[in-house]
Amino acid sequence: MLGRYWYRHFAKKHFPALQESRLLYFASNDDSTEETESSNDENNTAENDILHITNEVNADINATQNDILDTLLTRESTKDRVHELRKRVQNLIKEIQTGKDPELQKVLNDIKSWHEGIEVKLFLIERLLAKQKEWDDGHLEPKGYIDAINTFLKQTEEDCTVSLEEDMQNISSEEWIKKPKEEREEIQRKVRNSMQRQKQGNILKGANILANAIEDELDSKDIDLSALLAKDHPQESNGATLIESIRSKISNIKLISIMDMVNAGKKYMEATKNAWTKRSERVSAALATQLSSTLRFLPLGNEVYAELSVLRESKNEEEKKQQKELMEQNNTPFQEAIRTLRQHQGNANKFNGALEYLAEHGWLYDFDPQSKTAFGISIPIPNGWTKTAHQEYLMRTLSTDSGSGQDSQKSRMENLIGTADAIEPIVELLEQELDNYNYWGAHTALDIAMRKGKIGESGTWITTVFLSHLRKNPDARKYIPIDIHDQLGNIGIVHPAWTPTFLKVNRKKLEAWQKTNNPERFEYGGILAKTIDIVEKDIRETFGSDKEIQKKFGPKMTLDRLVAKVLSAQTVSKDGKSVSIFASKYNQYRHTIMTSDTSIDAGKADDDFYGNVSDAHLIGLGGIRVILRTSTRGIFEHPTKANNYLANIFEIDRNLEEANLTEAQKNFRTDMQSKLNKYFEEEIAQHDATAKGWLTRTVSDKNPKKVGTSLNVVKEFLHRGMLSQYSYDKAFQKSEKSEAA
Repeated sequence: MLGRYWYRHFAKKHFPALQESRLLYFASNDDSTEETESSNDENNTAENDILHITNEVNADINATQNDILDTLLTRESTKDRVHELRKRVQNLIKEIQTGKDPELQKVLNDIKSWHEGIEVKLFLIERLLAKQKEWDDGHLEPKGYIDAINTFLKQTEEDCTVSLEEDMQNISSEEWIKKPKEEREEIQRKVRNSMQRQKQGNILKGANILANAIEDELDSKDIDLSALLAKDHPQESNGATLIESIRSKISNIKLISIMDMVNAGKKYMEATKNAWTKRSERVSAALATQLSSTLRFLPLGNEVYAELSVLRESKNEEEKKQQKELMEQNNTPFQEAIRTLRQHQGNANKFNGALEYLAEHGWLYDFDPQSKTAFGISIPIPNGWTKTAHQEYLMRTLSTDSGSGQDSQKSRMENLIGTADAIEPIVELLEQELDNYNYWGAHTALDIAMRKGKIGESGTWITTVFLSHLRKNPDARKYIPIDIHDQLGNIGIVHPAWTPTFLKVNRKKLEAWQKTNNPERFEYGGILAKTIDIVEKDIRETFGSDKEIQKKFGPKMTLDRLVAKVLSAQTVSKDGKSVSIFASKYNQYRHTIMTSDTSIDAGKADDDFYGNVSDAHLIGLGGIRVILRTSTRGIFEHPTKANNYLANIFEIDRNLEEANLTEAQKNFRTDMQSKLNKYFEEEIAQHDATAKGWLTRTVSDKNPKKVGTSLNVVKEFLHRGMLSQYSYDKAFQKSEKSEAA
């Protein structure tokens, strides 16, 4: 047996510098943290239960975070305030930019940083509002809605959660969507009633109250500096320079007095004391729980053990929450969050706090709940947890948070894009989000570009930017999951601009290439990757380096966009030189698209999109049938889209001819004939009214030299070799005989 006061001697021996006689910690003997299951194990002697003493003396000191999320605003109640604030800051930036003092740039950076901080503070409430909208529209299942509310409550330090009745917890998203509208509305009513009973009737009420409470703080930060920039006040009366006056008035935190330093020292000492106290309480709770486990045979032993277990869990949760809140407050970027994980491998609570932070931001890219690893790091098990409890935490809590984080990234991107329908700003935002490791934002960028895009390379440009980032950034190759390729490809499947579908079709080859971590082997990532590689070489050989490209095509032109133009069937020409996807070297690529089974929806693209040459002109017979579908009376179902599509067929042919790309023009006409022959033979020959409509159908000639002229579609097809004489006769002979009669 151990001697009396053994722990004092032990602590003094191993911690002589501190001479701390209470640094004791019990840990489990086996690899798991399973609670003792048999009475024999529970009655083991103290020598077998006490295994080691931890060296957690150097625990991180984290000051109490009383102001976390204090400036969170709701979009509804603060929209006008934020708009006014943003306008003032922008006006101030303009005024400062006109100043002659070179140091004014420093002031400009201060103001920009403050402005960016205001924008960041809106993110969490916008995420909740997005979930609220999904719920109100009937698209979000009950558990997903309640999880979103609880996540918001945690992040706003509300000491409460909302629970859901058991019969609603198991409704999956697929089951929810399939339920009749009336049944969903009834369940929503029950959820509302349940929330009211839990005193959470209106989850957004707290956010509005919070917004009102910080109105004074926002006003104090919104300092009007225009007077300081007036020409008749180059210097303050006290002798201070203009730049010093501006910097001192931007924010009161820039002014530091002796008392500020004294108070800061006091705060630090208090925080140090609090951190040590909390650590001591956590370690003591773990120690007491482990000890009580061996004494459960005593009277009230089980009750004591249960109470101490709850206390231990409370301390674990407190430490985890503190770590996550610290990262939220600091707006910790992705790379730093990964470093934080590695720093806390020996502290399961802080590790889980960092892990949840990553999940809620949609950054849990490298996470395997089966092998219990995240970013190649083994996930530690908190003290007292069973293997089953830990697996449940990984499979449910973290996976759910990760899904919500992905949705938040998508919502954030949609909010950033706003009402923009031009592709240029969407591409700029996408590049920023990719640089910040917000990979799920690419999904929203592609979706909006494909829906609203008014240029032919809308979808191909987003695709080339995404793949270009993947090639240039080793972290992207390491972390971007195959699910993202899959979801991006799903957007392309139903769109006339079909190119992004290759991200799904070639996902296995792309994943295999990513694992090689070799950008030089990109061409092995599937047919699209191989074609992009060839197009890039073709463009560089034809037009030169990136600098030469910008000199020839303009400062905003990039290699990615030129590649996108080529992939979207546009002829890229400059100074008598041209590149086209209809060159023979791209026959395999075009043939792959033409022979792919497509199920597009012509309505997925804007009318203006069809007004441009696009990769919709590369799709096969299935796509042609949908875009040119007519009623029994021979009228197009989508007249504007169809007529624009037809006019651009002749535009492609004209561009190839003017570029003197004879071989490419011949390939284009051959491709069109293989599709149009079948279309007219199978779709038109059977309906006399439809055939008659086609014989008289005309479209505008887009040749700027022939403004106001029209082209007879069928005659032009026949004349240019896009429709064979045999197929023409088969489709229209009956109609022509009828007309003659």
